[in-house]
Amino acid sequence: MAQTITFQSATAAGTTTAVDRAGNGDLVVPVPAACKWPAMGFLLVYLDAGAASVPAGWNRWPSGAPWGSATPKLDLFWKNLEHTDQGASVTTTISGSSGTLSSGGAIFSFLGVDPISPADSTGAATAGTGTPNTNAGTTTVAANAMAVGLCGRGDNEAYSGETINASATGVTERLDAGKDNGDDMQVCAYSKVIASPGATGNGSATTSATDPYVSVMISLTPAADSMLITAGLVAMPVMIPPARIL
Repeated sequence: MAQTITFQSATAAGTTTAVDRAGNGDLVVPVPAACKWPAMGFLLVYLDAGAASVPAGWNRWPSGAPWGSATPKLDLFWKNLEHTDQGASVTTTISGSSGTLSSGGAIFSFLGVDPISPADSTGAATAGTGTPNTNAGTTTVAANAMAVGLCGRGDNEAYSGETINASATGVTERLDAGKDNGDDMQVCAYSKVIASPGATGNGSATTSATDPYVSVMISLTPAADSMLITAGLVAMPVMIPPARIL
């Protein structure tokens, strides 16, 4: 049996709640207090240009990241959160950017994700300009995988109207955070449980501006019931000998 993946928490929604910077240097993103062990945390980063380094102790999403066929890019990092991550921060270093070009990110978390191999599937990314921010969807492999649509764009305008396969049924916005330093940015994540493996259909999220965007859909693998997470590690059973009888 597998666990049910459930949303835990995220950076607060808003157009000034993410962290961003202009040009090169460290991007330091706070971990929301409610994103905590034993969940899996995700750092979603949008870049007008350049690249983001893998934060210490984190992992880059294994299939395709960073995404984007043009200069703007979208990147995703994940970690089995530990007790020490609660209320801490994550640092990724931006390189290859310049001037007022903006890079920014925010964090969300899910419970019940496979702690060793979280990537169930990854779809083809779409890069464009305008609204809606669409992607080609993905094809899930595991039963009850969590499909997660990801978007990033070069302006801090809120997202709305997220759909999967042209339907809002079962789809919930999980992250919608931006910031207005440099050239501005906004990132978004929305999700839906896909009961039976197969194609999800396209993802879509509406915005109110015409800036460049990158969008992709991934899916998360549910953890097996036997997987226990302790400080980011899979706990192993321990045999305790019977007490001696004196």
